[in-house]
Amino acid sequence: MNKLLLIPRAIMDVLSIWNKKLTSKEKSSLTYTLVVLKLKKWLQAENAIITFPVFGHRWKAVNNEALQFLVKEVFVEKVYQPQSRFSTVADIGANIGLATLYFKMVHPGCQVKAFEPNESSYMLLAENISASQFSGVETFNRAVAGTDKVLYQDAGFALSSINQTFSAVENAVAVKVVAIKNVLNSFSFDCVKMDIEGMEYEVLAAAVEMDLVQLVPYWMIEFHDAAKTKTIVEAFAGKGFVFTVVQNIYHFKRSDINNG
Repeated sequence: MNKLLLIPRAIMDVLSIWNKKLTSKEKSSLTYTLVVLKLKKWLQAENAIITFPVFGHRWKAVNNEALQFLVKEVFVEKVYQPQSRFSTVADIGANIGLATLYFKMVHPGCQVKAFEPNESSYMLLAENISASQFSGVETFNRAVAGTDKVLYQDAGFALSSINQTFSAVENAVAVKVVAIKNVLNSFSFDCVKMDIEGMEYEVLAAAVEMDLVQLVPYWMIEFHDAAKTKTIVEAFAGKGFVFTVVQNIYHFKRSDINNG
């Protein structure tokens, strides 16, 4: 009975897609995706791994509310829609790969380096990328940090979690780490997407201090602490960037590049 009471809300949620600025094809595809996800949410175990359709692909994820949120954030709200063209992107905090999928849909020929520290999420990420037979996508089971150091799982490291955090306090499970300087110096990126649940402040402060920020003309960042965000915004402005905000994602564009 409780699930029956949720049906009107679910219908309204799906129908809301049709009020968005999307093409008819996008609306139809996303309606199908959300209907499947809601049905599986009701009919299968809360944390079951499911297969679901997304724009002609068959992907795997954990059957929870976070999955529906991510689908709507990436494909309905289009929070990662770039204001400039790009050919190489770092997806830092890739989860199961939905942002990477979006990037490949926007610019099919782009190369993506996707970083995801959660081992279980990374397995789904790698499997999804393989299933879609994308060329030019490389995945890394790594957390990106400000410096080379050892980090440990803190909270949110459940399967496909979107709110995982790290700790310097030693515990049983260490996390594989790569420093931001090694990421940016190893490949010439023209776009960085970053969603790393609060660790972005340490990473970006290090990038600013080492004069690495200017190497990438376009950044898409989700911030998680309003008190700290102003400092990073000012640091980007000092390096010649302008910004806009799409939903809760900050888009920093170096002022010397055009809209392409």
